Amino acid sequence: MSNTETIIINDVTSNSTLILNAAEPSTLIINNPGPQGPPGVTNVSMPFAFQGTTMPNENPMEFLNDYPTTLSTNNVPAFASTNATSNTVFTILHNGTNVGNVIFLAGSSTGNVSLTINSIARGDVFGIQPPSSPDSTLSNILITISGNR
Repeated sequence: MSNTETIIINDVTSNSTLILNAAEPSTLIINNPGPQGPPGVTNVSMPFAFQGTTMPNENPMEFLNDYPTTLSTNNVPAFASTNATSNTVFTILHNGTNVGNVIFLAGSSTGNVSLTINSIARGDVFGIQPPSSPDSTLSNILITISGNR
């Protein structure tokens, strides 16, 4: 049985909406140049959303990067609508290699993000891999990795 999700992203800066109907595995491609300016000035957001609870051995949600990007873990939002029952770790992937994680501690709906890299190149695939043994209550997970180009 296929797990299909609909994700709606509203970009208030450009007044546009992206609607994604995704079945596993999913790759989200966003090509929005946004406001023009010198390199290192334009914000880049990579949003990841997992509707409901994650499934065992679920494929990663991926983002195809369109610009060289300097990453930031300052004020990275990672939230869930329901607290985790136990510590839950999502793996951050860069071209399939583990480069960090998002940890939701037991009893919390806010995740802590850590990264071991600080930049990604144009054409790199950045992703979030849910745990192979998911928490039974942590649900509706939203994670945004951001940076500047």
